[in-house]
Amino acid sequence: MKKKLLSPAGFIGVWILIYAVVLVCGSALSVLIVLNNNTDFLSIARRDMNYYTEHGDFNPEVIVNSGNNLIYTSDGEKVDTLLTIERDSDFNYDFYAQKYLSKIQSGKTVYTIIFNSDLQDDFAIAIAIPMEDGQMFLFLREFSSLRTMLLVLFLSSTLMVILSVIYTALIIRKNREIEQIQREYIDNISHELKSPIASVRALTETMYDGLVPEEEKRKKYCGIMLNELHNLEHTVSDMLELSRIQSKRIDCRKTTVAAADVFFPILRKYEALCEDMGLSFTWTPSPELWPALYTNKSLAARLTDILLDNAVKFSGNEGNVAIRYSHDLKRITISVINSGRPIPAEDQPHIFSRFYKGDKSHNGKGSGLGLAIAQEIASSLDEKLWLSKSNATGTEFCFSLKKG
Repeated sequence: MKKKLLSPAGFIGVWILIYAVVLVCGSALSVLIVLNNNTDFLSIARRDMNYYTEHGDFNPEVIVNSGNNLIYTSDGEKVDTLLTIERDSDFNYDFYAQKYLSKIQSGKTVYTIIFNSDLQDDFAIAIAIPMEDGQMFLFLREFSSLRTMLLVLFLSSTLMVILSVIYTALIIRKNREIEQIQREYIDNISHELKSPIASVRALTETMYDGLVPEEEKRKKYCGIMLNELHNLEHTVSDMLELSRIQSKRIDCRKTTVAAADVFFPILRKYEALCEDMGLSFTWTPSPELWPALYTNKSLAARLTDILLDNAVKFSGNEGNVAIRYSHDLKRITISVINSGRPIPAEDQPHIFSRFYKGDKSHNGKGSGLGLAIAQEIASSLDEKLWLSKSNATGTEFCFSLKKG
């Protein structure tokens, strides 16, 4: 069953939910970490309370701990304070005292983190301890590191979600592009296979029904059918080759090999072919003078064969085909040049696409898979193949091969 992709609204909703969950869980974890790492404040608060119980006054050393000590009656009346952070006019201690008085009546100590914008650092650790005479000792220590932790959590979570959203969006876009390519590929395959099959079927039915009594006309029909079957065989062969290369079902192992061993058989083949077709074919310098290569011999030869076959097809009558060679420290660059009409500028970005046929006026030439296969071969060899130029002076394809 085909998987249904999320709609944009659903996609945004999922990431908002993930973002909210990360923030809530992260905030809760941060609070727990702060509480676990600061249990010593409880002992400090008890020490301050014991000093007050014994001396009737606050410990003058409390200021070192930057804690606020307050004494409340059971009715919530503040009877004594020592404020080491001067924010009494801004922060309502009495509000929290009323909250904690009801909780300590059972004799339990309240130990929690509070948030209030009137605090200088927004967060504070509050400890409420019941005293023997029914009073409550309230200890409050402002805590800046928690705000820092939550700020870091917010920024890191936001950045993580933004990057994840971008990555997911790119994946979805890529999947949709792949689906579109697959649909176009299937449509192109259907067209390429359907046309010759329909042609052969129509001619066969005509001959079977006895509608072509003339021997000469029957031979003509048979010639057309053979040509269509040849094109069909060539298209299927190219499709299988492209599939094998893309699925890595070919041997791409590289070895050090002489350039002459790779190119001479191909060059001699096209030299003879061009001579028969009345085309000029040249190469300079001779591959014997080229450096050794580190490549896959059969794939490099196949890549050259495809480019030369393409060059010969579109050279035009009495045209010319040429092989040129240049090199740098690491690689050689081989150029395949042919005369003939240039590839239109609007078609050039698509020349390595499957079933692309550059010369629309000769759409019967080839399956349209040759350059796609060549590009896949170059990629399998970790090399580059590109269109260098295509203008009135000729068309030039180039590819690189690593030196041995």
